[in-house]
Amino acid sequence: MFLMLMLTGLRRFELLQLRWRDISLVENVLRVVQSKSEEGERSIALAHILADQLAVHYQRTAYKDDDDRVFCHPERGHPASPAVVRGRSFARR
Repeated sequence: MFLMLMLTGLRRFELLQLRWRDISLVENVLRVVQSKSEEGERSIALAHILADQLAVHYQRTAYKDDDDRVFCHPERGHPASPAVVRGRSFARR
């Protein structure tokens, strides 16, 4: 999640709304379709390191359907809590 935020400039809301159908690991492109504004809908080129990490994440997760969220609870598939991206792991040190 941290790498995705840092390399794409996504908003936290956009990150938590991402679904696998929004990502093309073949073309290395991310499509933001759920944004707070129309201007926020856009395509973002993925850095190779990020595409590689997303491919690893895809292989590890049980939630791989197009409609599944990219970042979800690992055991239940529920949407990740917004608290996850506000937590200590994202705090400035």
